[in-house]
Amino acid sequence: LEQGREIPEDEAVIHWYDAVYLPVVEIIREHGLLEDFPGRTEADLYLWIMDHLYYLREVYGPEVDPEAAALDYAEQFAEHPIRRLVSELRRAVEGISTLPPMEVGPKT
Repeated sequence: LEQGREIPEDEAVIHWYDAVYLPVVEIIREHGLLEDFPGRTEADLYLWIMDHLYYLREVYGPEVDPEAAALDYAEQFAEHPIRRLVSELRRAVEGISTLPPMEVGPKT
C-alpha cells in the first residue's frame, strides 16, 4: 500500500520475515528465553509472544513493544522450574506489598 503497487507474495514474505519475525526471534535469543521453555522452538515462542503482545496492547495501549511482551511472557509462563519459582515468589511479594498496613497492638 505504501509503495502504491501490488507486492509480490515472495517479497511480502521476505519483508515479514526480516521486519516482523526475525526481530522477535533475536529478542528470544538475546534473552535466552528458549532455556525457559524446554522442547519448544523459536517459532513456538514467536507465536505465543505475539499473542501476548496483542493482549498487552489491548490492556495497556500500543506503546507496549515486542521485547517487553517477550520478557513478560517468559516471566509469567516459563516452564523452567527455577524461573517459575522466582516469578511466583515475585508475584507473592508484590501482592503482599500492596496490602494495607496492619495495625499493631491491642484494639481499644
